[in-house]
Amino acid sequence: MAYRFEAAPKALVAERRAQFVALGVPAVIVDGVAGRLGDELWADEAGSWVYEWSAEAALAESRGALLVASLCYGIAKYPCLASAAHAHAYEEQLRTYLAASPTFPLAFERRVLDVGYHGETTRVPIHVYRRTGGSTAVPVVLMLGGVDTWKMDIHQSILEAADRMDAVVVGVDGPGVGESTVASRPDGDVVLASVAAQVRGLGDGRVGVAAWSFGATWAVKLALTGAVDAAVAIGGPVEMAFDLPTVRQWPNGMSGIVGNSLHRDEPFADAEATAVGLHGFRLSAQGLLNGWGTTPTPLFVANGADDPYVPATDTTMFAGRPNTVVRLESGATHCAAEKSAEVNPAAFAWLRSQLG
Repeated sequence: MAYRFEAAPKALVAERRAQFVALGVPAVIVDGVAGRLGDELWADEAGSWVYEWSAEAALAESRGALLVASLCYGIAKYPCLASAAHAHAYEEQLRTYLAASPTFPLAFERRVLDVGYHGETTRVPIHVYRRTGGSTAVPVVLMLGGVDTWKMDIHQSILEAADRMDAVVVGVDGPGVGESTVASRPDGDVVLASVAAQVRGLGDGRVGVAAWSFGATWAVKLALTGAVDAAVAIGGPVEMAFDLPTVRQWPNGMSGIVGNSLHRDEPFADAEATAVGLHGFRLSAQGLLNGWGTTPTPLFVANGADDPYVPATDTTMFAGRPNTVVRLESGATHCAAEKSAEVNPAAFAWLRSQLG
């Protein structure tokens, strides 16, 4: 249930350089790997994406920098697990992350939840972070990355959120990505709603969510369906992102990344087929834009005005919704990455205020 697709490694690192540095990989490492990359994304050979990032990870581990090693393995597995080498890099990311966990400034625990979905039980690994010796009278906040940036990749954001919000933070992968064993479907929020219900007891009963990119798609749905008490959604595709003109312009293999999250065995035939295949993810197709209700769940939505994947209207459409903050950042791209030093603290402060 995976397939390969065309994407240029040098273009990928050029687009994601600021993100990789923000994730915690030193710029000198990012630039060093970029200088060694050739044109091969999938094969495990010198000059290929997975080979060079994995080699850098192994070097970091040999120096005792386990967290940096884990983050580099996380980039090595990017953009999805469509080759044996990428899958192995992901296994190494988890191994080195768990090895690094005793050095985290927060108490860390890995759990696996059983969640019912489509008549079956799926196992959902979660990572729980809390202040050492901290009070249990604090809210719980789920945190998700996107379709190609998963729960271990957003480690720095998790640490920042736990510190700024004084909350128990639970890292989880969205359906179809990371350690999830189910495909991404329009009703994938059901899995995350069950996770939210099961982790409420880790804190004082209040639960929120903060998520980026496709994870923000799920965050919006959790808010609209009342499964959480407040939600932050940054860069989430929810409506016109799945429209044909937008899909036609998705750069750097994004249709292949999303297609893999759907657990497809082969790519969509073309952009039109992709848009048709993703139509069900639109909030309008799910009947969720027929009125906000009298007391809608508080929602903070933000993105960059120049996002190449998600049209601005997927953010501004919430401007008239009660209990909602909308931020569209000029001079910023996907997930307002260039303004993250401003947007993320504001989002965390807002979320904490909504959770009491």
